[in-house]
Amino acid sequence: MNREERRIRPKMANMDSYQWTFSRATGQKHRQALAVLLTGGTDSSDPAVQQFLNFTRSQGLRLDELWVARQGTKPIASVLIVPSAGHTAIMFLSPRSVVVDEVMPTLIQSACGGQDPQHLRLIQCLLDPSQEQQRQSLRAARFEDLAVLVYMQRCGEVRSSPPHFEDVGLTVLRWNNASRCQFATAITASYEATLDCPGLLGLRRIDEVIDGHQATGRFCPETWFVFCRGHDPIGVMLLNEAAQGDTFELVYLGLAKAFRRQGLARRILRFGLEVVHRRGVSGVILAVDERNMPAVNLYRGLGFRSTGRKVAMIYALPNSNSV
Repeated sequence: MNREERRIRPKMANMDSYQWTFSRATGQKHRQALAVLLTGGTDSSDPAVQQFLNFTRSQGLRLDELWVARQGTKPIASVLIVPSAGHTAIMFLSPRSVVVDEVMPTLIQSACGGQDPQHLRLIQCLLDPSQEQQRQSLRAARFEDLAVLVYMQRCGEVRSSPPHFEDVGLTVLRWNNASRCQFATAITASYEATLDCPGLLGLRRIDEVIDGHQATGRFCPETWFVFCRGHDPIGVMLLNEAAQGDTFELVYLGLAKAFRRQGLARRILRFGLEVVHRRGVSGVILAVDERNMPAVNLYRGLGFRSTGRKVAMIYALPNSNSV
């Protein structure tokens, strides 16, 4: 398939005979395709378009992977693939309509097929649970269900003394370039029999995983910790400054299988909450696979409350799992 453009005559009910095209939006048509993405309409002067452009420029986000479906010359639907660190990207879909439902799977396939698997391994899309038709379109385009993510938040002080780890024989190391190997070992060990989005396993190399974690929010090496028993890294906790406001995000928390169900995760998380509190931060947010009930119960037990849910779907580019 040509990565730049695809032309078909889809067999759709109630459609006229105009040829459909699926291609990147370029030149003067780029802003109109953004309007379709953001509003479902074609008014490129809509304030939402300029607001979105201002935001993406301030965040340094690329918009060159904006793809549009046109019936003749009229744009009907668009999708945007925004690349991020760790050879991943996130996809955004234009609002649905009856026509969009018909063409969206082909548009999604065209956009995914236009990506270079040497530079991109994984595309993710987050939907509200009510967006069932968009979910069906993604499935038709060979996306797979990953998880229902529960978003949680905790505010306030840690009301007990900070935990220590000497009595359980653990030492704590902060991130630096010399400790990258220990972090990689601990993260890899935590994947064994994991309940946290197991569908991601094997899709990226561990160095790409670490790069992706560092790019979540604002990387804060002072709040990245690896926990060791002797010389063996057995657990890891990664906290970054959240993009929004006076808040930290728990990017990842994991333990090697042999060290679970011993109360260590609770100690580690309390330690992390105390660390961010001492930095003058009261809020911590996270997202967790709702099937990971041990983690959900841990967070609830330490005062986290649910704030929302998203359906996560993924598309692994061909040959991207040979890592």
